[in-house]
Amino acid sequence: MARNKTQAPITKVKKTLRLEQRRQSTLIETILEQAKPDVDFYLLSVFSGIIITFGLIRDNTAVVIGGMLIAPFIWPILEISLGVVRGQPLALHKGLSTLLKGSVIFVSVSYLITVVWPDFEVGREILQRTDPTLAELSIALAAGFIGAFIVAWPRIMSALGGVLIAAALTPPLGVLGVTLALGDFQSMAGSFLLWLANLVAITFAAALLFFIIRVRPLKAQIANQRVKQGAAWAVVLFVIVAIPLSLFFYDAVKINGQEREITSVVLENLPGSSIRDIVLERSGKSLGGRITVEYGGSIDEEKLLKMNELIGKKTGLTSEFEIYVIPVYLAGEQSNSQLRIKLQ
Repeated sequence: MARNKTQAPITKVKKTLRLEQRRQSTLIETILEQAKPDVDFYLLSVFSGIIITFGLIRDNTAVVIGGMLIAPFIWPILEISLGVVRGQPLALHKGLSTLLKGSVIFVSVSYLITVVWPDFEVGREILQRTDPTLAELSIALAAGFIGAFIVAWPRIMSALGGVLIAAALTPPLGVLGVTLALGDFQSMAGSFLLWLANLVAITFAAALLFFIIRVRPLKAQIANQRVKQGAAWAVVLFVIVAIPLSLFFYDAVKINGQEREITSVVLENLPGSSIRDIVLERSGKSLGGRITVEYGGSIDEEKLLKMNELIGKKTGLTSEFEIYVIPVYLAGEQSNSQLRIKLQ
């Protein structure tokens, strides 16, 4: 009896999410039609690449979001997901081919803009997309699931789903083109890994949504084996990209903890100071780098050795930091003292 009561809400949710056959047919036709690599698709790929690249270069979040609004990549991704769920290799191959063509165009546009554009400072919009972690993977999973949900239910604007998916996919592509032009291959590798991880996560989440709402092939028995194979490959790819992201995430957590320990030591030993920047360099069991602080006093060698010793105790590593001081004093204070000396 208790078991029936537990299953009742689950059954109700399943019935609520299940799409009727007519709506399923409309959904599939819409995705296959919109995913065609026509002139519209290539134009949107070019101009979204232009807008997003300038947003990255200018470190302007609003411009980056504007480029996401017209990015067309949601449709080939949903076609890939349909190919997995319905056991249709042709749809999977077509969607993947279209997506790769659009991505190459997007990266090429970003590359060319960066080559011809004057020198610029690499800002936060670029830097935050060169160190992928599990957090980004989680965002991509959520974006893929809810993006597919929005497209499947006509009461919500499908354009909104496109923006959600583009938010996870297009900025890393732009950063890939920018860092390739700058010759920063380490950052380029990080942005490529982020793009690949987001692509797999979005496809996996969208396929899961289609499976839940029971999007099925017309000849289920024939395609059953293909569906299982497609799902297996999706899981394998998801695990493969999750492993390096887990390592990145572990390193990020560790570095964040070390920076907190360094900050506490500096602020305790230099009252009234503020930290401008911390650059960590780890080699084996040694932790070093550069700490830049704003401070009104002076730091002698004894105090520097003491701070390095405290950092070493807190982090469990040999500490070898250099500390750069930006002097802080009240404006006019120095000139007044010089004036008094002259008068005496």
